[in-house]
Amino acid sequence: MFNMEKVEVVALGSGSEVGRSCVIATFKDKRIMFDCGIHPARSGFDSLPQFDSMDCGTVDIALITHFHLDHCGAVPYLCSQTNFTGRIYMTHPTKAIYRKIMQDFARLNGSQSIVTEAWIEYSMSRIETIDYHQLEVVEGVAITAYNAGHVLGAAMFFVDIMGAKIMYTGDYSRYPDRHLLGAETPKEAPDVLILESTYGIQVHETQKEREDKFVRWVHEIVRAPRKGKCLIPVFALGRAQELLLVLEDYWAKHKELHGIPIYFISSMSAKFDELYDYYKFQLNDTVQDDDKSPFAFRHITCRKDLKEFTDIGPCVVLASPGMLQTGVSRQLFERWCTEVRNGVIIAGYCVEGTLAKTILDRPREILQEDGKVLPLKMDSIHNVSFSAHSDFAQTRDFITCIPSLRQVILVHGNPDAVSKLSERLMSDFADRSLVAHISINSQNISIPVRSSIYAHTLAPLEKNLQDAHNTKMILLTSKSTGKSFLISPEELPKFTSQTLANLDFAVHIPCPQHTDMNRLFSFLQTAFTVSKHRTSTDDTFSILVCELVEIEYHMLPPGGTSAEYWTLLVQWSLASKRATVLAHAICVNLMEFLQHPSEGEHATVQPSPHEENHYINALQTILQNTYTNVELQADGQTFTFDHYDEKGVSIDGHLLSIECENSYVRNDIEHRLQSFRFGDSVVNFR
Repeated sequence: MFNMEKVEVVALGSGSEVGRSCVIATFKDKRIMFDCGIHPARSGFDSLPQFDSMDCGTVDIALITHFHLDHCGAVPYLCSQTNFTGRIYMTHPTKAIYRKIMQDFARLNGSQSIVTEAWIEYSMSRIETIDYHQLEVVEGVAITAYNAGHVLGAAMFFVDIMGAKIMYTGDYSRYPDRHLLGAETPKEAPDVLILESTYGIQVHETQKEREDKFVRWVHEIVRAPRKGKCLIPVFALGRAQELLLVLEDYWAKHKELHGIPIYFISSMSAKFDELYDYYKFQLNDTVQDDDKSPFAFRHITCRKDLKEFTDIGPCVVLASPGMLQTGVSRQLFERWCTEVRNGVIIAGYCVEGTLAKTILDRPREILQEDGKVLPLKMDSIHNVSFSAHSDFAQTRDFITCIPSLRQVILVHGNPDAVSKLSERLMSDFADRSLVAHISINSQNISIPVRSSIYAHTLAPLEKNLQDAHNTKMILLTSKSTGKSFLISPEELPKFTSQTLANLDFAVHIPCPQHTDMNRLFSFLQTAFTVSKHRTSTDDTFSILVCELVEIEYHMLPPGGTSAEYWTLLVQWSLASKRATVLAHAICVNLMEFLQHPSEGEHATVQPSPHEENHYINALQTILQNTYTNVELQADGQTFTFDHYDEKGVSIDGHLLSIECENSYVRNDIEHRLQSFRFGDSVVNFR
């Protein structure tokens, strides 16, 4: 069945701005938050996403693309200061680095911070991890992470909500560099692409062009006779590693520079080599093929803070943050900007309102952090883009690789960049009628999508026996993608136009034409409480087992090339787990009966002191037909039996907890008794 529904997208941040990335996508009462960052040019509560424009308690899942503050900085606040109770996902490297990044932010911002150590630790306890290409299904939403190529661990997220496919790129770069792979293309086309537009229609220089320009400027600042100090503001992890590799390579080739030190000053300087070495498998082939760590530098010295830095003579210093908001880079800039011989190289994107953006216009004066005025006399103020953001060429190529894409939402760009990119994309892809929507914070964008799904009922899922009659799940499958999702019956009208009905399940077991139902009745009486139920069609009767499972002698009419044949029709309601369990046990007994109809030989369980507990009897029957030496203990609910790999296995018939030493044996038993599973996995008995 096909339904025309709408995906609703609203930006709480990054709508026609760069900073505080936070985008909400809603489809059929499922709500996904993409990123949750802060604005680098603002402070305090003003830097947060516009949380007050929506109820955070309605967000089911938050997906964080990478560890930069403008994408993750508001996560602690979201977890501790709003009513958000959903799931949070990051890649493994992102989570590993996130804690340190947030701790540094809290330390530098002091009492004015919108985060505390306690909030950080609480958020860490909530964050779950996801690998690239791993399919994670959460509450009816299928999530896949793709490599974004922006920084170590950066991800683009592809989500499928009941057939509506949404992709959020976050910050991405399709071009590989000295240590990172380029961004991937999704395996299937999304209905909606939420796309970064940081550089609008600008096109980056080639890698060689920007590297040559960068090292030439550095060389000019530090060499004799100038002998100046060169400041390179960077984010502690990300572009810093790329610039360090470039400088290390250049210094190795120029002996005249060996007496001029290069410093990387960051509280994470002692950790980044370890982190990058641990996640080396996510870096490019050049790095992976090198037996040594690419960050085991000969010409670069790492320092934790300014206390370990000796400010004497010409030098090169890479220090965070990258936009000179505060911290070490801001302190050194204020210390050095009054001397002509010194210089600063801005090597990444600068947000409007930050000091890094301001000095590119070469003002005569700047304001210190304490409000005092400083003259800006530096002769060299340069800007070169090592920013691992997509430019127009990459954006156009990315969309070209997804030929069926027709709906794009532009985020993470200033108004001019977003407007120009929207106009250019709709012109270049007019042949496919592509629409490039411009996002504005708190303004909803509604996009129709065609979802196609069908439903399957599953065996019941319950947390305890008491609610066995009330709890069940429904499996929805997308016809377009083949992916399946579990939902509760109450959610069915939210995702489809279908309604609920009581569904029965039936199994046909072929049998002889003149099967003796009276003998079968006596056979089943040895194990179950049975009664005869007269059918309405003829003089025969059906057998009702424990008031839950009905067995009927049934003739299937001929069809096609097949002649008519007779079966024992076993029927029960899927709404009852007890009925499902009993039906499995009954089918085993019926097969035995049909093999020996006259002798009455069978493998049914003998009546126990707890004969009225049909659930336990059914479980015992299944265990006896699967394992050896099955014994029901005196408590009436615990079974012991021998598995072929371990003797004396114990299982609690009510709690379904398995006691055994061998994990393989435990998994094997769970696999064989899957219809007894409680929890979050729902599958049929095998």
